[in-house]
Amino acid sequence: MQKAILVLQIAILLIFLIVGFYFINELNKLSTEIENALVLIEEIRTYMPKIEKIIDNFNQLEPLFESLNRLSEIISLLTDPLGSEG
Repeated sequence: MQKAILVLQIAILLIFLIVGFYFINELNKLSTEIENALVLIEEIRTYMPKIEKIIDNFNQLEPLFESLNRLSEIISLLTDPLGSEG
């Protein structure tokens, strides 16, 4: 009877060890993923001012695109004053 109890105690102890090992392993994976996410956030934070500057520069180019559209219309009128398509 004592041997059966000893075997059960060892089995329960092994189950706790396996679950504990699995838990620690998953925590290490989670820690690594969080660390990678924080590195990515830091990289995005460093590039954010540059991205904002590029967006501002692009927004300043918008009137130029509008004037190019008007210029294209003027050239179309000069090359085809009657509006014929043939």
